[in-house]
Amino acid sequence: MLKIWNVHSNTITLHHQIKMSSNKKEDIIRATIKLFYEKGLAATPMSAIAKEANVGMGTIYNYFPTKENLIQALFLYLKEKQAQYVLLEIEKHRDSSVKMKLMLVWNRIIDYYVHYTEEAILLEQLTFLPNLDEAIQAQGREYFGEVFKIFAQGQQEEIVKKGSLQQLAYFAKGGLANNIKYFIANSIEITPEIRQLILQCAWDAVRC
Repeated sequence: MLKIWNVHSNTITLHHQIKMSSNKKEDIIRATIKLFYEKGLAATPMSAIAKEANVGMGTIYNYFPTKENLIQALFLYLKEKQAQYVLLEIEKHRDSSVKMKLMLVWNRIIDYYVHYTEEAILLEQLTFLPNLDEAIQAQGREYFGEVFKIFAQGQQEEIVKKGSLQQLAYFAKGGLANNIKYFIANSIEITPEIRQLILQCAWDAVRC
């Protein structure tokens, strides 16, 4: 089951879990993803989202009183979904080496970009919005806490560069993402050899 968001003023807090499909919220989120990706945030009014989601304006404002609230909710939704996908199998490899765990995470990131390209690119855009509330950004980072722990372990074992865990994680992921987007945009197949090269480049970027 997926978490939903309770809107309070200009921030959004997570509360009890329910199936999003039990109400119109998922329809609104899905419509927002589609339109933001196709038209951009600035060019997509709330009225267009309501029309795409087949809901009334009263319904959309009941869930999201402002466009800012909707953007915050969308960011958390996509961040959590990406984290769940990327970290799906990490528990099974708890005793593996730091390099193997990072390779597993990065391999899942490649798969996420391949299978959910639209959502992955949109999440990148939302992540770097200058006016995205810091509390919301911090909440999004919490979903990837396990990744930061792997980097911290690598630093303790002196096999990963010293520095901010967040910056190291984003540095590696940014390189991965740029490579993947290049191949996808140019319709180039990501062969096992190319995948291994991308993974090795990510490791070379963060290892001591």
